[in-house]
Amino acid sequence: VHNDTFKTLGDRHITNEIGKGLPDQIKVLYDLADGQGLSTDDWFRRYALEASLMDIYKSEELFWQRRGGQNWLLKGDANTA
Repeated sequence: VHNDTFKTLGDRHITNEIGKGLPDQIKVLYDLADGQGLSTDDWFRRYALEASLMDIYKSEELFWQRRGGQNWLLKGDANTA
């Protein structure tokens, strides 16, 4: 089940340089969890990385919403002549 969750997290485009390596780090921890298992510290690390990634996604979503609103105000929509 969590591999599907990772695919959802990892498929999004990350424009933030800090976050570009997070999906790979999370995938390593997912794979370890499926195999040998994770220590308590590794579980905390995994959850912290996932939380950081979600924060980046939320920030990027807000950025694009604001940018889209600004473009619409400045240029109008495609149906406006």
